Amino acid sequence: MEEIAWKSDETPYLVFSCKKCNQYTYAKTTRKSKKCARCSHLNIIEEVKVNGEVVNGISIAVEVVKLRQNQFAIEELGTSPEFRTVDDFKITTTSQKEFSIIKDDKDEDYYSKFSLGLQELHGLYKKFPIYMIELIAEKYSIPESEIKLLIKTFQKERKLIKTNGNLYKLNLN
Repeated sequence: MEEIAWKSDETPYLVFSCKKCNQYTYAKTTRKSKKCARCSHLNIIEEVKVNGEVVNGISIAVEVVKLRQNQFAIEELGTSPEFRTVDDFKITTTSQKEFSIIKDDKDEDYYSKFSLGLQELHGLYKKFPIYMIELIAEKYSIPESEIKLLIKTFQKERKLIKTNGNLYKLNLN
């Protein structure tokens, strides 16, 4: 009789920063190139292998990318996004009303937190991939079950726009 067991992912992944924008990402070591999700620059794996780090398993690769990106934010910006305050970010729309159309208090709290998070991402990157939206939502303690609903709500209200290359940008008009 066969034994059924969980098998851990031991696939080698290269974690590296984009040569153009320094955004961290990962790719299987068997690939020849990887397009940056932020700036669409085509990174040749052989060229970035020198500055990259090889890890085993997709979950470890994702964690290392998060760690490296946070370290980059601390080094480049002089402060970590976790240590910023709400006062560092200002709403640039003319109407506060458009950020507060929600039914119950709990949802309104998630909505406003999500709005602040998107404004933070917009201030740092202008265009950003979905995983950064998920990271910022995690930072603001928004449950995973709410993130997809909030993304759809913001897209329906034309506040969050999906661009080419599966990047998102915040529409402040």
